[in-house]
Amino acid sequence: MGIRNYLRIIPFLLTATGIFFGHSDHPILYLFLTILIILSFYLHSRLPIWMFLFIAQVLIHLSGDKLVLFYLPILILISDPVITAAFIGSEIVVHLQKGGLFTFTYPIAIFVVIAYLLRNWLKEKHDNLKRELELIKKRSEFILTTEADTKQLLAGIKTSPHPAIYRPILHFLSYLRRSLAAQTVAFFYRSGDDLVLTLGASTIKGFREGVRVGVESGILGHVVKEKREVIIPEYGLPVKQLGYYADPKIEVKSLAVVPVLFGDELEGVLVIDSATRSYTTADREILRNASSTLAYLTGMVRLYEQQRRNAIHYSALYEMAKRLQQELDLDRIIEISAQVASAIFECDHVGIARVDPEINRGEVLFSDGLKMIKPHTSFSLDEGLVGWIAKYRRYLLNNQLKKGKLHRVFRKEGSHPYHSFIGVPIMAEEDVLGVIWVESRVKSAFREEDSELLNFLAFQLSLAWNRANLHKKVSELAISDSLTGLYNHRHFHEEMDRLLAKEKRLVLLMLDIDHFKKINDEYGHQVGDQVLVGVARLLQSGDGIPARYGGEEFALILPGYGERKGLETAIRLREKIKNQQMRIETKMIKVTVSIGLAFYPKDGKNKEELISKADAALYRAKREGRDRVAVA
Repeated sequence: MGIRNYLRIIPFLLTATGIFFGHSDHPILYLFLTILIILSFYLHSRLPIWMFLFIAQVLIHLSGDKLVLFYLPILILISDPVITAAFIGSEIVVHLQKGGLFTFTYPIAIFVVIAYLLRNWLKEKHDNLKRELELIKKRSEFILTTEADTKQLLAGIKTSPHPAIYRPILHFLSYLRRSLAAQTVAFFYRSGDDLVLTLGASTIKGFREGVRVGVESGILGHVVKEKREVIIPEYGLPVKQLGYYADPKIEVKSLAVVPVLFGDELEGVLVIDSATRSYTTADREILRNASSTLAYLTGMVRLYEQQRRNAIHYSALYEMAKRLQQELDLDRIIEISAQVASAIFECDHVGIARVDPEINRGEVLFSDGLKMIKPHTSFSLDEGLVGWIAKYRRYLLNNQLKKGKLHRVFRKEGSHPYHSFIGVPIMAEEDVLGVIWVESRVKSAFREEDSELLNFLAFQLSLAWNRANLHKKVSELAISDSLTGLYNHRHFHEEMDRLLAKEKRLVLLMLDIDHFKKINDEYGHQVGDQVLVGVARLLQSGDGIPARYGGEEFALILPGYGERKGLETAIRLREKIKNQQMRIETKMIKVTVSIGLAFYPKDGKNKEELISKADAALYRAKREGRDRVAVA
């Protein structure tokens, strides 16, 4: 009915008190109104309840009920303009009839004003709360959209079969049990090197589905190996060998075990036992026809399930592609791709590696299985299956990983529990970026068609990988000097601001190449550029954050360093550059530098003061003869 309709009954409940306290002289009228209310509940689905309440309300008001003043605030609060208007109109009629209109004017006016203000206050409070909730919701969507999208994507990959898909097979097994006067008809589905009791029809309460049976020995193993039926008219073996009876006392008189073949492929095994009938070779044709029908039904179900899984998987990959379009961080791209691969293939391990065929090396970027292969592990492309995929740029499927004692990534990876492996290269046109592979503890877990899914995933991963690399290069260009690769002047200032905001102490070195103009004049600007690059490499090989400040001038930030350690670093750097003769073409060029130091916070409380002090120390070092270190 809704809360408002219940609130509308309050006036009538208040009127009921008039009967008990003698405030009303119309008990028959109240009885009539009660019947109207009950009738309105009964007819609520056909006629609006407020129509009946309206009639009842007008009659109550006309009866002179003394509790009438309590009704108006309730009616206004429930925001029903029709009922409220009817109430006010009936009040006017009542008081006109009794000549008491002006007597009740002030109380009614007060109640109207109070109810109006109360209603507006509640409405404003509700609207404010609604706006706050919307704002919180939008913020939450902005913050959590990445994680929520990924979780939703992974949840959508689940491919549990629809419960109704096996119904035709169950009906057929039940029909077969009745036709052959069987106690149990059980269908064992082939799963790797095992048989799993998938479906069955039985008269025994202790019948167990989901039983897994090995095919190395026993009657079922013999049927799997020979692909021929076995009929035992008088079964004298323990019933526990069948696997599906919990009670060992259950009697089995006769047994028939028939292979279920779809073409030449073994789908499973059909087991039929009876406590009353003996199966003989005369039943062979019936059993073979039953097996053929079951194979057909199973094949249809498998085909349907395969198509359904493919649709779900490709839909998930499409959603993953859209999701990856929003990512520019390579680590996050790798993580999402691995999660999707794990969900699609229902595997035990996912690995993703970056490879460089030019140097014949690779690096593991992601590994979520056992810790035998750890992220950031380097390996040779000559050692394992992953390297083979990268070198030959072809997918590789191996469902017998244990038999060949093959190395997956490198020779020293140790033993592992995986039987099945499938991997594909991650290609960017003609270049190979890496390899993605999945592994399972289950034997024969992967099929040829799985390589298509993995290839599609690898293709989407390669697009996002390329885009992340491009974004990284563009970002580096924006903050790097194009010649030396060091931070440029603008980013040097940004790093100084960042470090001064968080470090308690810091040392700034300003370096200038001595007589650089002479090198340019004597050897040419190309040689001068190579000298700049050589000095930059020496700066990069040491501690701190180097930057090209401008021209032949460099800066080196040493966060967390004190005065003594900063001075020792500056002296060591000057000697390192001086002792490193640079071979440029056929020439050997000796380079020296002058260095100025400033210490934070001793020499400056902010970036400008610190740079000014270090620069002044640098020019003092040059005035005093160059090839030396000066402290501010």
